[in-house]
Amino acid sequence: MTPLEVLDAEFAGASDRAAAIVAAAVIDDALRTLLAAVMVEDHPPGLDVFAPGQELGSYMGRVKIAFMLGLIDDSERMRLSLVAKVRNEFAHLAEDISFNTPRIADRCRQLAAPEELVPPRQVPDALELEMLHEFKTPLANRNDPRAIFEEATLFLLYILKGRFAQAMVRRPSRPSKFKNAAEPAGEFLARAMVAKRHAIEAGDPPDKIAQLRDEVNRLANIVVFTAAGANKKYQSGND
Repeated sequence: MTPLEVLDAEFAGASDRAAAIVAAAVIDDALRTLLAAVMVEDHPPGLDVFAPGQELGSYMGRVKIAFMLGLIDDSERMRLSLVAKVRNEFAHLAEDISFNTPRIADRCRQLAAPEELVPPRQVPDALELEMLHEFKTPLANRNDPRAIFEEATLFLLYILKGRFAQAMVRRPSRPSKFKNAAEPAGEFLARAMVAKRHAIEAGDPPDKIAQLRDEVNRLANIVVFTAAGANKKYQSGND
């Protein structure tokens, strides 16, 4: 079963409380997978940033970092946050509440997915191409908060899978070690040279270009100076 089918199956027959909590858990797992896609794979054993109490140990911590890393857009961040709020309403309150409770229903309406982005809940094994022009994705009843919530969380899982595919091409490798003091200075110099070229091509003000030129010259001197002594061991006055 695909993750979409798993989540859809979990919704079937589940209470409102169970549906909200399970949906958030499945979305949370997809967020963790998304973030892991842009991390180096060969990290030391025991280094788990996703463990409770660690840097990415909470659902909202993962949402915020995913947004700050450019892995999700602002509308996705907003909807992921709403899923957490709905989950928290059900998880933290002992009172008898449901998706029809006004404050939860209001959040579900805010959570509603754009109609053009709602994925089909089921795709037939065999496509009848001549009938595709008649196909329309069934949409949730806009007067049914639970139906909206289910559709929105299926949509978010679908979107996060797409974001994961985008993120995979961005996965970094562990950087190689600098061999001497000139190498990090050289990285700064390369950045400054690119910035100067862009400023000249963009026709930036002369004072900005002059400032960048001075920075390039200064960094070039640092590179030359550090390279000259990079491979020499320190000699004390008593040697």
